[in-house]
Amino acid sequence: MSELSSTLERISDGVKNGSSRLALHLQGLDPGLSRADIERKIRNFPFALPQEFYELYEWRNGGSLEISYLAGIYSLDEALALYQSMCESGQNFDPHLFPVLKLHEEGGIVVCLKGSDSPKESSPVLEWRAGGQEPGIWHGRFTDLMLAIAEALDMDSQKTSVLA
Repeated sequence: MSELSSTLERISDGVKNGSSRLALHLQGLDPGLSRADIERKIRNFPFALPQEFYELYEWRNGGSLEISYLAGIYSLDEALALYQSMCESGQNFDPHLFPVLKLHEEGGIVVCLKGSDSPKESSPVLEWRAGGQEPGIWHGRFTDLMLAIAEALDMDSQKTSVLA
């Protein structure tokens, strides 16, 4: 099992066993897709998406995160539609960026994974802003972002158990 898969399972366990506010927000995530469904939906993509992309969508197909600045995960269909819209917008958009995360009240900002010409294990998490700015790196790997969410869930659960 990869580090991302074990982290996502850790998040799932924390959500299933937790009663904290954070755990309750994460319960809004939709069930994952099969690898075959994911591959069917992206079969015509002009670049390879990282293994982390597949693991994310096998784990959950979007839904509400409600964690700090993160509002949620785009469903794969939402992400594909947004990707198409971004490519057609005429803005300075790198077509190797693939949107995965929604932000709270941040119009014109999309959180993306970076695809490549050949398959890779991981991807940096990039913040793309409408208007032509160079995308900024949030995390070196998507796995690192999910580890931060798992740690926040662990800390939130510990606070809840201390208060109980």
